[in-house]
Amino acid sequence: MGNTARIELKGFDVLRDIFKDVPDDIARKAGVDALRLGAKPILEEAQNLVPEGATGKLADSLEIATKKASFPIVKIQANRKKGGSHAHLVELGTAPRTTESKPVHSTGTMPKKPFMRPAFESKKGESLKIVLTEIAGKLANRLKKELKK
Repeated sequence: MGNTARIELKGFDVLRDIFKDVPDDIARKAGVDALRLGAKPILEEAQNLVPEGATGKLADSLEIATKKASFPIVKIQANRKKGGSHAHLVELGTAPRTTESKPVHSTGTMPKKPFMRPAFESKKGESLKIVLTEIAGKLANRLKKELKK
């Protein structure tokens, strides 16, 4: 599973389609930069919404990470090494565990306390505007550069 617990938020499908038509150098470097800038409002909101918890480390474990792929992928994740190994349990809650063959002792349920999904929902418009503005600026700079040749 790696060193991080993550909740992937799907969305911005239009942005993925836009990147297909953007020159590779812009889509890779500038695209990642734009996505990282756009993720900041969502990250900050998630950090504000996350419950304090027993250790108080969950908010500090949230980070923006980049994944290498054929198109830019930027995600907000809870870093396990920084105390975020239980982020998915807080976000989604827990239920008592049972098996068909024998009962499994469990400490019970923990109600869900969503923080990532509400952060995404409340900041996605702002985030998308930042990303598109940044990409438009990079494309305009590229056009100016090409016209000077």
